[in-house]
Amino acid sequence: MLRLSKMTVYRFIHGGEIRSILVGRSYRIPESALNEFVESGYYRPIDLDPDPGDNAS
Repeated sequence: MLRLSKMTVYRFIHGGEIRSILVGRSYRIPESALNEFVESGYYRPIDLDPDPGDNAS
């Protein structure tokens, strides 16, 4: 289980990051597309420093 919200998956689909097929009003993701997505390293680290130019130290 990827533990992604429905809206996140929609964003990935609309952004072209996950291949999908529109059937009626539903999106279908082929198993091969899901495997490609997972193997591509879909995880992106969160930037913990929101302002990297701020050198307040």
